[in-house]
Amino acid sequence: MRSDHIRASLRVWHPTMPAQAIYQSIKLKLVRQWSYGEPRTTPKGNALEGTHTETYCCFELDQSHSQELPSTLRLANEELSHSAELIKEIANSGGRIEYYITLSGGMGFELDSALVSELSALNASLAVEVL
Repeated sequence: MRSDHIRASLRVWHPTMPAQAIYQSIKLKLVRQWSYGEPRTTPKGNALEGTHTETYCCFELDQSHSQELPSTLRLANEELSHSAELIKEIANSGGRIEYYITLSGGMGFELDSALVSELSALNASLAVEVL
């Protein structure tokens, strides 16, 4: 499976927790964030109407060296395990954590039961979009 046909990110939402509390604890590459109540903007920083109704952080997962998707997810799970208290707090206070995967070029992947168990232990959902 070629990694250029698969993209993976970790997305975190929370009703009120400041984004800074999330991204300072999770040591992955932050690509987009906002906090509840902040003015809405485009990714380029242009102002939009209204304020954000929840906090959001998106982290790009490293898929360098033609790494297979399950290995990428395992490494991210390991990083999240270092923030176990935060992850638990997010889940217990109305937030959610999701791995977001996009596939193109007729690609696929398989997650073994051990990896699925890791996702479950972190209360992490898996979303897959085929382009």
